[in-house]
Amino acid sequence: MTDVDNRGLLRVIKVPFDIKAIFLGALGYLALIVLNWILKGIWGIEHGSVVSAFLVQSMSLCALTPDTIPLVSNSIGMVLAALYGTPAAELDFWQMLVTGIFYLIVLSIFGGAICRVIALRIARDESLGVKEALAFAAGNLRSYVQVPLVLGGAIAFFWGCNWLAGVVSAIPVVGPFLFLILFPLAILSGLIILLIAVGGVLGLFLMVAAVSTEKNGTLDAISRAFSYLYSRPVAFFFYYFLVFLIAGIIVIIGVEV
Repeated sequence: MTDVDNRGLLRVIKVPFDIKAIFLGALGYLALIVLNWILKGIWGIEHGSVVSAFLVQSMSLCALTPDTIPLVSNSIGMVLAALYGTPAAELDFWQMLVTGIFYLIVLSIFGGAICRVIALRIARDESLGVKEALAFAAGNLRSYVQVPLVLGGAIAFFWGCNWLAGVVSAIPVVGPFLFLILFPLAILSGLIILLIAVGGVLGLFLMVAAVSTEKNGTLDAISRAFSYLYSRPVAFFFYYFLVFLIAGIIVIIGVEV
């Protein structure tokens, strides 16, 4: 990632092309469409897309599409609506959880396979078969799925520390004195929770790519994604913007046609 960043922002437009990656992307898209149809049937949702609703609510949890930036929110919403349909009504906790699990599995298998194909194309200028790419992704499924579990565990740990600090601060007599020490630590803990949550949502795709490229496991993938996201935020958001821009153009052209 360092080499790519050092070549300049505009070089990101030049990417390797492999028809197998396009085919895998189409399969993954169809898998999400089928997933959306199945979940709507199970939960009796008549209108809207469950997948779109999940993605929009997930971003909203981290204030990634706040009302103060309507252009970004509307642009992302337009792309998601064109791809998966207008978001359904707000999902409850269990619907979000179930949709998130299946979405992660689809992303891991097909996204991991695509990243593996492109990684070999970049590194060795070799092509990887569709079956081999899917087999690789399936073989590393545990590493992909562990990413949100590790992030969620870290968030739960620091949240628990804040809860414990609140309990200790409520102790009569000594509580107010301990509060003076624990309050700054609670603020720091809250900041860490925010960084993990935002990095986890924005960097999830980078983590999938890191697992597919390096094969060093979940923790290494999280470390690489966080390092790139927070050390090169301008490059990261520029790439993110280009992805949504190109996807939006393709979607608009497809809708018009």
